[in-house]
Amino acid sequence: MTKNQAIEFVSSLSKGIDPQTGKVLFGDTIINRPDIIRSFFDLLELLKCGNDNPLSPFALSSKDGIKCELCGITEFVRRVNEKREEGTQQLKVSRVVNWFVENEYLIIETQGEKNIKLPSQKGIESGISFSEENRYGRTYIKLYYNNKIQNILLDNLINGNIK
Repeated sequence: MTKNQAIEFVSSLSKGIDPQTGKVLFGDTIINRPDIIRSFFDLLELLKCGNDNPLSPFALSSKDGIKCELCGITEFVRRVNEKREEGTQQLKVSRVVNWFVENEYLIIETQGEKNIKLPSQKGIESGISFSEENRYGRTYIKLYYNNKIQNILLDNLINGNIK
């Protein structure tokens, strides 16, 4: 099936028409459910835009304007996302944390029934620190990332090493 044929097929279904016979699909078939009809219209828009995802993968071309100061990873990723290339997906905190683990800046340690992430020696030397904090009666480890490790992260984002 070509892309144009797929567009015609989905277009017919979104209107409640059998794409093979051209006849209206009556009754309480799944095709006539409002959520299915909306899904067909959404799918039609995706097909027409020529991309499975209307946003390109995350991209960052410059460090300009990204404030690098001691903070948690969620705050830093928020700052990076504000400066990402227009029309690209947001960077996810989980992807950054996984990259830190894959590249041995963070290690996963089991404490009781929990897996916690802590800076490795490489992570500490690169600027990751941590403290034990207490919120709502729960104790947890909070990681902090300084300007050195943030710049390492930015360089890898710009070079496309983190997607």
